[in-house]
Amino acid sequence: MLQVISLSLNNFTGPIPIGLASSKQARIISLSQNLFTGPIPTWLAELPLLTGILFGGNELVGTIPAVLGNLTMLSRLDFSFCKLYGEIPVQLGKLKNLAKLDLSVNRLSGSFPAFLGNFSELSAVGLGANQLIGSVPASFGSNMISLEQFDVGENHLQGDLGFFAALSNCRELQLLSLHTNSFTGR
Repeated sequence: MLQVISLSLNNFTGPIPIGLASSKQARIISLSQNLFTGPIPTWLAELPLLTGILFGGNELVGTIPAVLGNLTMLSRLDFSFCKLYGEIPVQLGKLKNLAKLDLSVNRLSGSFPAFLGNFSELSAVGLGANQLIGSVPASFGSNMISLEQFDVGENHLQGDLGFFAALSNCRELQLLSLHTNSFTGR
């Protein structure tokens, strides 16, 4: 049974092939670094065994489908370097096994997704180079003992850096990128 589908680093164009929807036993689908266009297909939510969706570096447009929040086994989600817009769906807050999230270099807007602070397994958060607003909650990071990378640079975030105290619990933290925002404080 087919569990890993990797079509990365090719020159595929057009929409993501509907034929992949029949791969009911797939654990990982990697289509990164191609020229796929169109929206992220909602049929991905019908593949309940998925642990990784790696679609970064394509020409995908539209919003992130809220139904992806039903993929509770998902540990890696990468839609970086696409052309996605809209808010990050709160339904992604159901992805309690998420270890790596990369949505950087898109046009995502709306508030900082505070629900990420509830993910104790999260090791990498890439939200840089988007249009996120609001502040990072003061408690963000308090339960994230595995966090190694936190990148929210090049957004429109504001507020103080009160979350630094909670981030001090992140003993594995190696990268903290907050540049090019509107944070304030002393």
